[in-house]
Parts: sequence; structure tokens; C-alpha cells
Amino acid sequence: MYLEEPTIITSQKWDKDITPLVSVSCTTYNHEQYICEAIEGFLMQKTTFPVEIIIHDDASTDKTAGIVKEYAEKFPCLIVPILQKENQYSKKQGSISVRLVWPHVRGKYIAPCEGDDYWTDPYKLQKQVDFLEANPDYSMCFHNYLISVVNKLMLKKQSYKEDVTVKDYAKNMSGIHTATVLFRSCLYSVITTSTTEKVTGSYYFFIKLCELGKIRFINEPMAIYRVHEGGVWSGKSVYEQGLMSLQNKEAMIINFYQNREVKSILKDTYVKSALRYSLISLVNRKFSQSFEFVKISLRYGVNHLHYYYWVIFFFDMLFSKIVRRA
Repeated sequence: MYLEEPTIITSQKWDKDITPLVSVSCTTYNHEQYICEAIEGFLMQKTTFPVEIIIHDDASTDKTAGIVKEYAEKFPCLIVPILQKENQYSKKQGSISVRLVWPHVRGKYIAPCEGDDYWTDPYKLQKQVDFLEANPDYSMCFHNYLISVVNKLMLKKQSYKEDVTVKDYAKNMSGIHTATVLFRSCLYSVITTSTTEKVTGSYYFFIKLCELGKIRFINEPMAIYRVHEGGVWSGKSVYEQGLMSLQNKEAMIINFYQNREVKSILKDTYVKSALRYSLISLVNRKFSQSFEFVKISLRYGVNHLHYYYWVIFFFDMLFSKIVRRA
């Protein structure tokens, strides 16, 4: 179950009084089947600097909290457990990481990873830290990853360029995967109280980092995103995913109200995303949900994308009639 010794290589002896350079931030809930693999991915990191591992369990109802506690007892100088007695996510007060984990970090950099995902490259942290240390004008870097669906691995197709600007990010509908990121911890306080209530994930937070510095994409798969029924995102229905995605995009639009160019791009992305979920619902014959996403897409007025939607809608209806008659 455990490694015999921590595989993290440091230039100093492990001691709680030593300030870590990197704080690993792990949030977990009912990840009994997966949390060991996530923690082992942290422990296998080979670095020339000290690391701390903060693991927040949100009052899991399975054995997750017990596993986290055992690891913390095994590696007391590495792992800092935060074990909730009452579920915090259900209170819908914004991101768990932003509110309850990141205020406790001591490192110069934060490396987030949820308890059902895991890292596969033992030099992930070293590569990312080396880049950010050498490039102080960058606020964050992230890398490619593999997707695990029923134990089958697929490489994520990325549309990002090597350097990602705030405009590039605003055009992307799916954001950046949390387990691939390393960012400067001093920047987490840029999240404002007025918008965090709308934010459920890291999508909004990463565009704020784009605002504060350049972002580098490293095209190497160094982590695995696990798709399963209990996932915070993958475990939700298409309808729930759509509402969550649009809520985060709305928070970004509110944030960029003074930047007309970025705001305009975000509105297009909002409409495109709403219509995409509408079409998915349409294909699945969820007509009321499809219509609801169309209404949501009109929040910021009629967009040129709506015309494309109606063309697709018309042909889908026509095709459905032909199939039924056949």
C-alpha cells in the first residue's frame, strides 16, 4: 500500500520547519478506490526542493479519510491532512480549494490534483518549477494528459499553442485540467468574494492567472484524468455539466466587464457552449433541456452563432422524420 520511503529527493533533510517550494493541493471525496494512486503519484516526485502535500477530505462517507490519515501518519513531514466532519461542497459557497486549502499553503507554487486523478511522470514538478523559476513573467504552466475511461487511455487533443494568452483561453470552451497545473501561490488571492460564489471549478481562476502573466503549455502527458460515475465533473449529467460550465463562463464575463475585447470573446464562447449543450440534449431527445439551453444562450442577446444552430436544428428534425418514416 505504501512506499517504504518517500521517493522525493531534496537537498535538505525533511523537517516541518523547512518552507516547501511547492505545495501539492489535493481535494478528495469518496475516492476510496483512487486516492492511493493519487498520493503515490505525489510521493514518487523527484525534486531538488522540498514539497508539502495538503490533502482535504470533504467528509467522505467511505474509507477515503482513513486512508489519508494513514498516509499522513506514515509521512508526517510531507502530508498535511484536512479532514472535514461536515461536507463543505454541499454548502455551495464556491471552490473548496480556494476557500479551504489554498489559504494554508506555504509553498511558492501550488500544484493542484483531485483525489481521483494522478500524476504519471516523476519529474512533473521539477520540469514545471524549472520553467517558472527561469521565467518570472509567467504566472502558470500546464501540460498535456491522458484520459482514462473504463481502464482505456486516450491522449487529450489540445488546441493550445505553446504560449497561451487571455484571449486564447477565452476562446476555449473546456478550460485547463486541474491536475496539469503549477502556478505561483501569491496569485491565488486575486479571486474576489463577489464572484467566487458562482465559481465551482478552476476554469475562472485560470483565466485570472492569464490576466496576470503569460501561461506556458508543455506538450507532454504527465497526468491521468479519470472519467467515472463518482467524478465531480464526469459523474454529472450533460445537463448539470452544461449549467456548471455556463455558470463559470458567466463569472468570467462579469470579471472582464471593463475589457471589451475579452468580454466579447467570452460572450461568443458562452453562446457557443450553451448551443453545444442544446444540440447534445437535442440529439439525446431531451427537448425541454435543449430549449432551456437555447434560452440561456440568449442571455447576452442574439449572436451570429444562433443562425448556425437553427440550420443544424432544422436538418436534425428533417433527418429524424426520414428515419421514423423508414
